[in-house]
Amino acid sequence: MHAVEPFDVTTAQGAISHELDLVRSAIALVAGHGAPRVSLANLRFGEQLMAEASRIAAESDVVLRRVWSPASSALDLIIEERAGA
Repeated sequence: MHAVEPFDVTTAQGAISHELDLVRSAIALVAGHGAPRVSLANLRFGEQLMAEASRIAAESDVVLRRVWSPASSALDLIIEERAGA
């Protein structure tokens, strides 16, 4: 049997910050026309990021879609150019 490690708030905050940086970078790539679409998979803290990610996507005029997998508690995001952009 595996020992369960205690929840570390500092580690969780670091992971959330890292995942938000990934989202920001993906949004910047699409908004700057470096790619028409970017997928981010297995974001462990995706739900906690959605409000901020949605705000950044709206300000950058890109589409942000969440993709839920019934087999995982993680979140996938798709960032893409707005139609007609």
